[in-house]
Amino acid sequence: MSSSPVRASLVLASAAMLAIAGCGKSESKPAPVSTPASASVKESSAAVSSVAQSAKAATDAILAGATGSAVTTNAARAETAAPFSFAATGDFDVNFDVRNAQGKDAFPNATGIMHVHYDGSVVGSVPSGTGGVAGWNVAVTFPVDVVYTDPANNNVSTIVAGSNIGYTLNVSWNRVDDQNWNVQTAYDVPANTGNIDISTKLVANGETTTARVIGNQHIDASATAVGGSVIVTYAVQEHWDTTVAKGGASQRVIWDRPSTDAITLTVNGTVLGPFTRAQMLSQYAVVVF
Repeated sequence: MSSSPVRASLVLASAAMLAIAGCGKSESKPAPVSTPASASVKESSAAVSSVAQSAKAATDAILAGATGSAVTTNAARAETAAPFSFAATGDFDVNFDVRNAQGKDAFPNATGIMHVHYDGSVVGSVPSGTGGVAGWNVAVTFPVDVVYTDPANNNVSTIVAGSNIGYTLNVSWNRVDDQNWNVQTAYDVPANTGNIDISTKLVANGETTTARVIGNQHIDASATAVGGSVIVTYAVQEHWDTTVAKGGASQRVIWDRPSTDAITLTVNGTVLGPFTRAQMLSQYAVVVF
């Protein structure tokens, strides 16, 4: 079942980018690109990635909570230890500073806390009860600043305390036993009123940029286990119209992404691409999720 969309409203400010090396780790990076167009792409990427990473982290936490940490949007264990248990409503925090069971930083590219509330409906299969469908409105709020860093370039973006984002999430599932099950996930993140305000900061030049984002993202993800072997798929479609401004000048960067590895950029009317995610990393030194 699906729920009516919750309007996304997100205010992000003060530093720049998402994949998040916020824990200060260093590793070799692609050679920086210094053209004006590439700088605008990096700043725009910081903005749209912040929106994407926030929604993905919230969705992953909902899936993990219902499946005994067996399933997220792009990863899954081959076996599950307990029946899936999806709830119609829930509240929890995502703490980006926690450590995992191995004692490592669970979110090596993020720091801070965000709160997630979801509300909707869950319908179990009849008569078996082994599967079902669920649809929710998800509201993500930020009680403190959350800082994301792109691991490819160390550019950072900060979602400031008091910001919020809303989106719709739908899940269907069936679990026969520990080794035979499937989970299908779809979610839509809108930014359709220009109310997402973002500040970015590039490490290379130290300049701060204000960005406006209008558009949407759709994610389809699935995890299927058969006899203890698991297959995971993750597909992205998105369109973002961004404007980045600094020093009284502005640059418009449009992202068209009809499939996961087909990314076309339009920078001030000049069409670039399409690029794969690997090409975006090698040419612009940005991680695209």
